[in-house]
Amino acid sequence: MVDKQAGFPEAQRRAMGAGYDYYPLHDIVSQHIAARTFKRDAVRYETCLDSSVVMCCGGSAITLPHQAMADMIARWLSMGTTQNAQRDDLMRLHMPLDAGACRQLVDVFDALTRQIDSDQHAVQNLQHRLDDLVAGYYGLDSDDLAVISAFIETF
Repeated sequence: MVDKQAGFPEAQRRAMGAGYDYYPLHDIVSQHIAARTFKRDAVRYETCLDSSVVMCCGGSAITLPHQAMADMIARWLSMGTTQNAQRDDLMRLHMPLDAGACRQLVDVFDALTRQIDSDQHAVQNLQHRLDDLVAGYYGLDSDDLAVISAFIETF
């Protein structure tokens, strides 16, 4: 049995509605992207009169059934750690056909992203607080802290 929710983070898979079917993008669109890789930041989306969305990338264009699916793909592209995305990875991405299910996944992704940003901010605040406590405990002055910071930056 194929895992229709493959490619999504665990938290998103848990939030997906059980009543929706998930399909790889290559089964949803009839066109294909010619280039093996394409720049994530060069992808353009153009809305058509029938509410479908043309996604232009890598010298090719594919037509997505609705804006919510384009939003899902944009979020997926934003998760990448490299400048280029792989065509085959995108085309294997499983997603629901239903616009409501796509919007639900985009909402979950956005909520998780906000939570991660908030948690990172909290960790930075705790790190600064811990640094201040350690400096106070050892009686370090600004010169001592500058030496330590310079030493840490070399690694």
